[in-house]
Order: sequence, then structure tokens, then C-alpha cells
Amino acid sequence: MKETGMLIKDTKKYTGLRQLEEPPVEELMQLLHRKKIQEQLSIYKKNLAILDKKISIYRKEIKTT
Repeated sequence: MKETGMLIKDTKKYTGLRQLEEPPVEELMQLLHRKKIQEQLSIYKKNLAILDKKISIYRKEIKTT
């Protein structure tokens, strides 16, 4: 869970809940912050597009000089 950026306190809570005989599935799902990761991914994709555009501009400048 560390790799996903989940907070340590949430990771500990998630791990504790998973160890229960009957883990509360809905609470586990809430801890899995999929929506937050999707939002971050969207931001990263936009940033990557901006960088790609700037790199393209610089490559064109290099070719013309």
C-alpha cells in the first residue's frame, strides 16, 4: 500500500481490518483511495502533455538553428 501513496495511519488501519475474521469490506473499500489516485493520474497526464509540447518546441528550435 505504501507504493500507492496511502498514508501510514490508513495502511495500518487497512492491515488491521484485513486481519479480522470477517473484515468489513465496505470500510476496506473506503480506505482504498482509488478516486484520489485517479485524480492524481489525470493531473500527471496533463503535466506530461505540457512537457511533451515544450520538448517538441525545443526540438524544432534545435533543428532550425
